[in-house]
Amino acid sequence: MCRGACQTGLGSRHLSEGLLGLRRAFVQAGARTLVTSLWQMSDAETETLMTDFYRRVRAGEGRAAALRNAQLALKERQSHPYRWGAFVGQGDPGGLAGLSPGTPPSDEMGQLP
Repeated sequence: MCRGACQTGLGSRHLSEGLLGLRRAFVQAGARTLVTSLWQMSDAETETLMTDFYRRVRAGEGRAAALRNAQLALKERQSHPYRWGAFVGQGDPGGLAGLSPGTPPSDEMGQLP
C-alpha cells in the first residue's frame, strides 16, 4: 500500500498502545508493505518520487531499494532532505512476486487497475 497524501505516516500517541494511525490500520488489515510520508512535500516532488518508485518496482527492484533509489534520484535535483526524505517504507522490502517488467500497477501496489 502506498499513500502519497501528506503525513500519512504519523499517528496519535495513546498511553500503553503506542502510535495509532493509518500505518497500524493497514498492517492490521494485512498490508505487507507501506510507503508513507512523515511531512508535507510539494505535489510535484511527490509525483516525481512516486512515479520513479513505481517504475523501479515494475522493473523488478525490491520495494525498499526502489524507494531508496527514487529518493537518491530526487536528491540529485533537490539536495535538501526536506525535498526528498519524507517517505519511509515499512514491511516487506522485497520485489513483488510474479510481476514482470512493464506490468501495469495493480491494487497490490496501491493502485487499482
